[in-house]
Amino acid sequence: MNRLRTRLTRAFLIEILGFVCFGIILSLLQLNATNQYKDITINMVNEYHLTSTAYGLISEYNEYALDSTPTSIAVDKASIETNEKTN
Repeated sequence: MNRLRTRLTRAFLIEILGFVCFGIILSLLQLNATNQYKDITINMVNEYHLTSTAYGLISEYNEYALDSTPTSIAVDKASIETNEKTN
């Protein structure tokens, strides 16, 4: 009787240990997937910011290139600095 109880206790503990190890592995996989999703999201936001900034710069350049009125260097420099601070 004592030997049977020892074997059942050992089998029960082995099963519990297996479930705990499986849970730890699933938690690590979930953490890894969450970190990868976060990195992808950050990259997408940065790419969107980059494209919107590039679009703004291209628009400003096109306006400047097509503008026929003469401007001074100080006004151009102030405009560039303002755009750099906002972006």
